[in-house]
Amino acid sequence: MVPDVPVTNTKGNKKDAGSSDGSDSEVDEFAELKQRRAEMAAMANRVLALYEAGVPLFTREALRQLGLQLDHHSGVRSGEKNAAITVSGMDGRRVRLTTQSGAVSATAVHPDIVLVNVKPQIDYWNIEKLTGNALWHIRRYDPARAFLPVRISHTQEARYRDANGTISSNGSSSVAELASDLASMSLSSSNPAPATAPPPRARLNVDELKVSFQQQREEWEASEACHQLRETLFASMAPQLVPRGQATVRKIVAFACSSMTEEREGGSARHTVQHAMVLTVRDVLEQIQAGAADDTEAQLDTDSESDSGADDETLATKESTKTKTPQPFTIDCFAQDPAYDAADRAVLAMEGISVLEDPYGFLAVDETTVVISVAPSVPVRQIVTDIARPAAMIWGRIVDKGAAAAARARPSSVLVDDMGGYSDPASSRVKQMIEADYAEFDFPRDPHNFGTVDGVALYVRTSLMVRPPSPPMTDDQASWSASLFQRLHRTLLCQPTST
Repeated sequence: MVPDVPVTNTKGNKKDAGSSDGSDSEVDEFAELKQRRAEMAAMANRVLALYEAGVPLFTREALRQLGLQLDHHSGVRSGEKNAAITVSGMDGRRVRLTTQSGAVSATAVHPDIVLVNVKPQIDYWNIEKLTGNALWHIRRYDPARAFLPVRISHTQEARYRDANGTISSNGSSSVAELASDLASMSLSSSNPAPATAPPPRARLNVDELKVSFQQQREEWEASEACHQLRETLFASMAPQLVPRGQATVRKIVAFACSSMTEEREGGSARHTVQHAMVLTVRDVLEQIQAGAADDTEAQLDTDSESDSGADDETLATKESTKTKTPQPFTIDCFAQDPAYDAADRAVLAMEGISVLEDPYGFLAVDETTVVISVAPSVPVRQIVTDIARPAAMIWGRIVDKGAAAAARARPSSVLVDDMGGYSDPASSRVKQMIEADYAEFDFPRDPHNFGTVDGVALYVRTSLMVRPPSPPMTDDQASWSASLFQRLHRTLLCQPTST
């Protein structure tokens, strides 16, 4: 592997006494960034070679093992304790990581505002992040982690550090929010430096959130967008779910719908409506599949009655069966988002939505699942593509940007900062899955509640259920398979030579 190159001054540690403008150091830093970029490009080529050979970024086993490790020691998930976590890269090598809950880092906004690691979370690196070469990637480049699609990061809070150096126990969700609150306190006080930290922003409790959710759900159900979604679901999903259809939906898994309890400007209506949309999808699909079950029973009864060999006793039995009321079809609903608090979990449970810790939401996805994800901060589309072929997905529209995407993929001579790029891009692998196995349907236009860069679409699986391709065998596996075949060949086909 390419060794990490330390950032040093190529002209020596001592600064030229006659130089005061720092121009030499700026040139040296730029040269060092270019050198680091060249090393990254070599490593990216190796990552791309594995990716194009079919090696998955994300596997069920890797996600399961990571979840078990986070759950193994009590207090790690909550950030009360730290622990060592081992993950595997695309190259098969295992890398040891350590959670760093409680760590404090400075911010560039103000010396009295710091960032505190609250609790660990899984950091998913898509193929674009693993192979990117912008300034964001250069500053975070670590050759020891170059092949790691799954890492550990932390949720952070912006906190106030007073004149004594004491960091407040209350935090804000962002540096900008805390800075705004501190500015307001300074304006209302004669002292420009507040003695205490501003109180945390108000959040809805369970009773308040329950009332808010019901109100937002009623407004959503009465909206034109909801009516359009129901019609689209019936038109697109019913052919797949009728008797002898190709799909059966047994669960819905929603990602990144976010917390509904934050009271900010405009409230959290967008987040609440997205959860209400999950219930709409559930209700429609349960209705379709309950009807499909009725049709199946009616068809069986018709076939039986038309059977010329049926006696009176058999017909009487079938007649009694027809009068039985079929059991309603039930779909389980799950949601995964690290932003949920206790009130979110309680209200969602009342509505029949169970909250899952990361990565168990992804592990719940299979061929009987409808995946819902609108503008997530993790690469949901790439993760799902590697581990499953869901019955349907409601997520960002797949748009072929053509020349623009190719231009972004080409190395540039200018070092820019793209902030890591889009968090949920549609990779070539995602596009191939959609083209091969899914039909696209329009999702109602509702920018306020479901607005994204490229819009949202419904993708329904049209092909027979297929599983993601298996990764290529390692050299050891290939050697073992070859030797096993040779042994079988000698045992079963080769006759002993007579003497």
